[in-house]
Amino acid sequence: MFYQLHKFARRRKGPVVAAGIIAAALLFASFLSVIFAVHAQHQRALAEQRLGDVRQLANTMLFDLHDLIEPLPGAIEARRRLVATGLEYLNRLAATAGDNPELLEELAEAYFRIGDIQGNPNRANLGDPEAAIASYQHSIKLRERLVETEPSEASMIVLARTQLAIGEALTSTPRAGESVDYVRGCLETLDGIVAADADNVRVMAEQRLGATMLNIGRADDAIDHFQRALDASERLAADGDPVFVRRLAIGLNGMGLTLARLGRPKDAIPYLERSLKLRIAVAEKNPGSLRAQRDLALVRHRVGDVRGDLGEKEAAVEIYAKARNTLFTIAQADSNDARASFDWSVAEEKLANALLEIDRVADAREGYAAARDVRTDLADENPTNQLYRMAAAIAIERVSHCARLLSEHAEARSGYQQAMNIARDGVAKDPSDVRLWTVLGISQKGMGQSYLDAADADHAEARRWLAEARVSLQDMTARGVTPTRLTLSFVAIDELLARCE
Repeated sequence: MFYQLHKFARRRKGPVVAAGIIAAALLFASFLSVIFAVHAQHQRALAEQRLGDVRQLANTMLFDLHDLIEPLPGAIEARRRLVATGLEYLNRLAATAGDNPELLEELAEAYFRIGDIQGNPNRANLGDPEAAIASYQHSIKLRERLVETEPSEASMIVLARTQLAIGEALTSTPRAGESVDYVRGCLETLDGIVAADADNVRVMAEQRLGATMLNIGRADDAIDHFQRALDASERLAADGDPVFVRRLAIGLNGMGLTLARLGRPKDAIPYLERSLKLRIAVAEKNPGSLRAQRDLALVRHRVGDVRGDLGEKEAAVEIYAKARNTLFTIAQADSNDARASFDWSVAEEKLANALLEIDRVADAREGYAAARDVRTDLADENPTNQLYRMAAAIAIERVSHCARLLSEHAEARSGYQQAMNIARDGVAKDPSDVRLWTVLGISQKGMGQSYLDAADADHAEARRWLAEARVSLQDMTARGVTPTRLTLSFVAIDELLARCE
């Protein structure tokens, strides 16, 4: 065979050489194809490994590491860095997610966690609700894709939880009115789902609707929502589950506050006292928990409010002082925690209100000034946060009120004007905010009183400002908004106008 092949090749050298070259080329090409295929497979494996490493790193940062540092005092700056770095990883991963359900779930949960850190008003946060809403929106888009591709009760519950989170974050922006739509959307998403996690989200949603209705002056509607939340919490907390015990305490707190706002302090006391007992038990069981201490301080605020309404002025001062000391300590532990700083400012304001009730005007002004300074700093650092601007206006007006009582009218008028400017800007953005309407009317009324009370009384100026206060109150009435302070009324304004005459 070899001899015959050899002779064949000698007689036909050209075709044989050509065939040999072609065969060699084919063999070489096959060899290269195998090498490239192996290389490509290796690169794919390497890319998948790197993607897995990035996912693991992102999860470690946003879940494990975050959960470890969140309860620690002074952790806000570390959480701020986690947000910045975590968002870089998330955006890279989102670009390569495709339709991988496992990766979509991880991304959705990670964006949700980032939103909580940025501006969830119910947790220690960085005070940036608009950034939080953007992150929650990313999470919702991913959740909706998951619901479409792999519908399940679990995916519906976490989607509802994210809708609720946006509703809560919106309450700190000029778009607070949109909150109701998201919270109701959350309840619609949960319709028909029977599960403990769904029940927890439902209770939170009803409580959020109750608080929102209270803030826009619809106290009767607030009672309905708080009652639904309480009915569910009573049933769910029967076995002592700490999550639902906390929900029960929050519901009792909300109901008590609403009844007090409606001028029914005696009816509010049983709700608040029961909430206080629950909070004390949890705080004693967890003495190192800042969350438990904060919860206890906040319910003390409510009890102090009602005791003051019932005429127990000294008792209210003592209760507020305990709450203020606790919240001051928490705020000092982490100066970067926006929520802790705001809590402290509320405590200063409440204690100052009680001091004012027992005619300790100078002491009250110090407390209001402390609240003003904290809130002004927060508003400057977070210009999109409507809550901080509104609260700063309230504190500024209160400092002015004390200055007027101390006959320091120049300071009083300057503060009233500043508070009015903030309030006007706020109601232009959110006409439903009863607190800002109240600040506007109270500041106009206070300005009129200042011109009326001064040694060189200017009755014309007093009359002008009181007339403006009356117009603001008429606008509120037309909108169905009830002032949060009883001192802002047509009767009170007309009595001052009569003094001018």
